[in-house]
Amino acid sequence: MSFERFEGSALLPVQTAMYQALINDSVLMNMVSGVYDEPDKCGALPYVLIDGVTSVPFRTHTRKGEEVTVTFHIWSDYQGNAEMGAILSHMNRVLGDAPLAVAGYDVVRCFLEFSEFIKRVEEGQVSRFAPVRYRVLAQEAA
Repeated sequence: MSFERFEGSALLPVQTAMYQALINDSVLMNMVSGVYDEPDKCGALPYVLIDGVTSVPFRTHTRKGEEVTVTFHIWSDYQGNAEMGAILSHMNRVLGDAPLAVAGYDVVRCFLEFSEFIKRVEEGQVSRFAPVRYRVLAQEAA
């Protein structure tokens, strides 16, 4: 079984394309320890974690497609939000300002839907994370 493409679903191809775009960007990879999709595999802070992926139909009269959302969490132990803000700004340049190549799909649009900075205190330790969600409008390749 191949996991490169779920038949009839853009979920995994979009997630894979976004992941590849992020890890292939040397500036971003110098800012974080990595981009991960499993919490127990994460490296040292700061890092980016792929959290959730959703999909709803996005169809025209002639083509099938999906609106896929991918939520990332930027994690940091830096005091204040400056580090997460810099990482978010660069993620926006990589994902929102450049064409996204998704196997088997034409990307109509990829854009930042929302972001938020959150401080968490656990057992006296302060960490910060930023949920960041992108929306991708993708249609099956013509």
